[in-house]
Amino acid sequence: SKWHKIDYINMIRKSLVTFLKEKINEKIWLKFISRFKFCNLDVYYSDNFIKLKKILDQKNRVSINYCAMPSSTFSAICDGLGKAKINKKTSRIVIEKPLGTNLESYNYINKKILKYL
Repeated sequence: SKWHKIDYINMIRKSLVTFLKEKINEKIWLKFISRFKFCNLDVYYSDNFIKLKKILDQKNRVSINYCAMPSSTFSAICDGLGKAKINKKTSRIVIEKPLGTNLESYNYINKKILKYL
């Protein structure tokens, strides 16, 4: 899909408003979202991860790659992060469950994760 950074920020804010008990502190919110980097790319073309690498500041900072994607894409994501060398020791990846659709697909995805991350 053709998401933009503002779409993602709005989705996060809406979720926080829904689930937080306290009111959002606007000063903290603005500082929080100022740290966001957003990259819309097709994960099946590993060269697209070069676009992501250019967006990220790789100066030994912790980066969190959040994969709110179908498990069928996790292997391609791991390949792309690895080939673009975005998988540094300071990188983290969050993968939403389920991890695969059966034991065979789970094992395949898990091997990719262990290989690149």
